[in-house]
Amino acid sequence: MRQDRIGIIGLGYVGLITASCFAHRGYHVSCMDVDKEKLDSLRRGEMTMYEPRLEGYFSEGIASNKIELTGTVHEVVSSSDVIYFTVGTPSGPDDLADLNPLKSAVESASDAIRNQKRYVVFAVKSTVPPGTTDGVVRNLLEESGKVAGKDFGLCSNPEFLREGSAVEDLMLPDMIIIGEFDVRTGDRMESLYRKFHGDRPPPIIRTTPSNAELIKHATNAFLATKISFSNTIANVASRVPGCDSKVVLEAIGHDRRIGKEFLRAGLGFGGSCLAKDLRCLISFARRKNYDPTLLNATLAANESQPDVAIELTESLVGSLHGKKVAVLGLAFKPGTDDIREAVSIKVIERLLKKGASITATDPMAMQKAKRILGDRIDYEESASDCIKAKDCAILVTEWNQYSSITAEDFRSLMKSPNVVDGRRLYDSAEMIKKVGFVAVGLYNPKLAEHPER
Repeated sequence: MRQDRIGIIGLGYVGLITASCFAHRGYHVSCMDVDKEKLDSLRRGEMTMYEPRLEGYFSEGIASNKIELTGTVHEVVSSSDVIYFTVGTPSGPDDLADLNPLKSAVESASDAIRNQKRYVVFAVKSTVPPGTTDGVVRNLLEESGKVAGKDFGLCSNPEFLREGSAVEDLMLPDMIIIGEFDVRTGDRMESLYRKFHGDRPPPIIRTTPSNAELIKHATNAFLATKISFSNTIANVASRVPGCDSKVVLEAIGHDRRIGKEFLRAGLGFGGSCLAKDLRCLISFARRKNYDPTLLNATLAANESQPDVAIELTESLVGSLHGKKVAVLGLAFKPGTDDIREAVSIKVIERLLKKGASITATDPMAMQKAKRILGDRIDYEESASDCIKAKDCAILVTEWNQYSSITAEDFRSLMKSPNVVDGRRLYDSAEMIKKVGFVAVGLYNPKLAEHPER
């Protein structure tokens, strides 16, 4: 039996990774995107984003003719057996997902199957509110005159990709969620994934489309809550002599009911998923006449967390007016060039309002940051040049290369060796001995003097 041919509609983050990984496993993948410039760039071999191993997989797919870049949805549908909608769903004015790009793609797919006799399966990977696949998507596809479950298959198949390790997450996922409209669709999708993963398939959970959509939102909401909880504990610990949140959080992570993942104090979460999906779920719940107070608190805690960096910096250098500050890291996390909802931008904006002069560095995200920050700050390629002659350095993104900066480096290069460790990258005891040093969740006498803060 031949492999299913895969179609990808939307070559953003999820679409490009999905296409590249399927091609790497030997599948033929037909892809399209409405952005012609993006398609042209990909045809020239220019990647539109950074993700470890992605460029190699994509280039391999192009060279072997496993990846085909086409211009229309019709071409994708006519040459594929399983078609993924991987269209972006940005936040709308009410924080709910803007479904217009998805609707446009589905309308084109509906037109493509109008005169087609072949049975295909449509899988919605786009993050959408519960009820979208079985409602908006199905209704638009059935405008073709075809019937879901009879003439075509339909499911919600959310992704759980972490930026910086997305290829690994797709190749070795914790689980696969198939929100099937009908049994035939579920069987087809389960067969596809069992072949894709071979002898060791992950747990495959088959459920309804609405359950699958809510599972995606619930997962991100829980992770966001866990991060904000960790930061809340860290903020308490910073005001208590003898308390270190790193020790506290590592300890509770050994409790199997809690687990170690996402229990690290820092300056808050960013990226394209957690904040957006959390706001969407809050808005969705309110539309259902329920006020999710826990999720509101999670979001509020994250919004205020970058202020911790400012408080800690002021505890070291006093007034920030006229001070020269180095910001180490611009991407929202290491391993990516993504600066969407990045804490670095929030910290820099607050520093600028305080009158500080900023120099920033990042191994991958500087060009994207320049589009937002422009010439309001300075940029340096290397961390050593970034911290040179500065009054304070703030570590915002825990890139591995920054861990090699020693206390002696800070002392010899900086005007005043003051370091705010926003991600607990450094050995606190060593740094405290040799430089002015504070870290998120580490005891700070000046903060302890003002517990009302």
